[in-house]
Amino acid sequence: MHNRNGRRVARRMYLDIETLPAYHWDEERRAAYAARKVPANYKKPEAIAKWMDSKGSKLWQETSLNPLHGRICCIAYALDDAEPILLWADTPEDERAALEHVAEVISGHGPRLVAHNGFRFDFPYLRARAMSLGMYGLAVRLKKGKPWASTLVDTYYSWTEGARTPGNMTDLCELLGIQDDDTISGADVYRLWATGDEADRALIGDHCVQDVVKLRAVFGKLLKGGYIEGEK
Repeated sequence: MHNRNGRRVARRMYLDIETLPAYHWDEERRAAYAARKVPANYKKPEAIAKWMDSKGSKLWQETSLNPLHGRICCIAYALDDAEPILLWADTPEDERAALEHVAEVISGHGPRLVAHNGFRFDFPYLRARAMSLGMYGLAVRLKKGKPWASTLVDTYYSWTEGARTPGNMTDLCELLGIQDDDTISGADVYRLWATGDEADRALIGDHCVQDVVKLRAVFGKLLKGGYIEGEK
């Protein structure tokens, strides 16, 4: 597909993100966050202290799922059938640069954005991080529309058609005969990132890129099966 100037533009942008907990918090703020999560039936100070030591000390890590506190680790994307591109975003400067890059690509091509579980995670997470950086144009672009006219596609939602049907990426790949050689999951990202080892960092990046490769393959199969709204 080409624009008015004869420049080739992509129809679709396949996206995946990996995220990190609030690594910018100090120990005091992490403890304060955990303290708000202490079960209501814990009344004795010694019981609360024991809970904080065993469970509370790691609770802040759940902020990786919350864009109000967490941060993006990396973004991978692919335009149509092109090779995936990986953007690191694990510093404040890199996060801004990665989002600016994504915004520029979207502005230049105007593609439909495709993600797996995108409506519940990738799109709102990216949108919130864009808002935090004052990138309002990108935030508007990431707004969910009607399925038949939306510029956003969630392959999980397309597969389940809004029902409570299993549809995680691993199982879908097995069902649809798509190769999946991934050795880690999103749950491993912070552990690997925190080591500071380049080999571990490479594992995260490869996982993110492979998710995009699998996403594109899943989208293609679902498109053939009539699951994707707004596509011919």
